[in-house]
Amino acid sequence: MARDDLVSFLRSTDLLSEVPLAAIGVIAAQLRPLYMPAGAILFEEGGTGDAAYLILEGELALESEGVELLRRGPGAFVGEFSLIDEQPRSASGVARTSVRLLRWDRETFLASLAADPAMARGILRVLTRKLRGDVDKGVVLLRERERWRHDLDRAREIQSGMLPPEDASLGDLEAAGHCAPAGAVGGDFYDLMALPDGRAAALIVDVTGHGFYSGLFVAMAKSCLHTQARFDPAPAAVMAAMRRTLALSLERRMLMTCAYVVFDGVAGRLRYANAGHPHPLHWCARERRVSVLDVLDPILGAQEPGECEYRAVEVDWRPGDLLVLYTDGLTEARAPGGAEFGRARLERALADAAGGDAAQVRDALLAAVHGHMAQVAARDDLTLLVLRAPPGRAAAP
Repeated sequence: MARDDLVSFLRSTDLLSEVPLAAIGVIAAQLRPLYMPAGAILFEEGGTGDAAYLILEGELALESEGVELLRRGPGAFVGEFSLIDEQPRSASGVARTSVRLLRWDRETFLASLAADPAMARGILRVLTRKLRGDVDKGVVLLRERERWRHDLDRAREIQSGMLPPEDASLGDLEAAGHCAPAGAVGGDFYDLMALPDGRAAALIVDVTGHGFYSGLFVAMAKSCLHTQARFDPAPAAVMAAMRRTLALSLERRMLMTCAYVVFDGVAGRLRYANAGHPHPLHWCARERRVSVLDVLDPILGAQEPGECEYRAVEVDWRPGDLLVLYTDGLTEARAPGGAEFGRARLERALADAAGGDAAQVRDALLAAVHGHMAQVAARDDLTLLVLRAPPGRAAAP
């Protein structure tokens, strides 16, 4: 956009409507262009409010806990109050369409206000009027938020009810899981199934973000697993069915990582498929070492339906072996200084705890993660599933 056109555009916006023309020319030079594809997250609720954004083209939605509050289009500023109050973001900004924006960072904004009192008066008058008008709207919004919060609480109860018991057994397979959403409704999920032929299956998924829409796809993933497994529980077939289910997302482009495993205790083998999910860890009791299983295929939703034929790999599954499935919220959990927990720490914690049963190993791994985090709140869902072949069972040679 040419400079004169940009200045004219800026002058037409609400935020800068009372700013002198000369000052708008200064502001135009301070704004930095930014492009976001549809579905991208511009900023997250609770994050640092270090900039405001002017929408040039496209639509941006403001969401709280996965619920859309309102939409903003060309000419609207979003995040303008964060330039002054230095408080965490009260909502997330999600691109509904591809959007072109201009970014105004806080340090530049504050320096400009200090250097030009006329600019400061014009912007503060507009923000004051907007704040007064938002007080009345806020009463209605608070009521709506309470209704949404009640609905989200019910959704969380329903989602929690879809998880299997934290400590479970399927034939000769021990299982111990944990799922802690970062918000009211999470995008992580795991499930267990006893197959008709005596084998057992486990699934773990991580849908983009957390909130209402992610929770909806978690429910769809469970339904997909149990429906597909009745016809063909093979890992590649289940993965393809998950991809078809994800394709039902019409309003926004959703992405989902997924790992699915079938355990055959009699044959002493497990067969797995993995679409973009964090590397599963396999503790081989006989060799007393941790192996990292490969990610085999791209994340679900990153390709068009039919573009990918999902692969499956077999590995030994012997008495005392462990398989650890987890989401990236676990390895990306941060310490007070910002360091991530990481896969290397998880591998060491698994090797140290491998002598216990599934529940003991799960508890040891969670203790290691929470010890690393200290009092830092989790910013992402944290899900862990430990599966164990009991030492005393028989297996094929």
